[in-house]
Amino acid sequence: MDEELSRAVALFHSGTPGGRYHQADAVVDAFGPGAAQSLISRINAIVSQAWDFGNQYDRLGLGQAAQSVQTDLQQAHPELSDEAVKAIALYWSFCNR
Repeated sequence: MDEELSRAVALFHSGTPGGRYHQADAVVDAFGPGAAQSLISRINAIVSQAWDFGNQYDRLGLGQAAQSVQTDLQQAHPELSDEAVKAIALYWSFCNR
């Protein structure tokens, strides 16, 4: 597991229910500006992938679609903790409600 990336994801999507606001400052505070920039780029790529996954599930209800996105993320990114995957899936769900 990539503990650094997982922690960065959790921080990036912290602060509000569903992590709907990106907390880049929290990532910078935890990892420093250089590492944060790289981590945030990686996070954005994974979040983009979540949207790609979600496009497959437009005929499902939001809850089922969010669970499917979470499952797809877990399979595509075994390096992420369950907490990190859940944070991204919750963010996807919030944005697609």
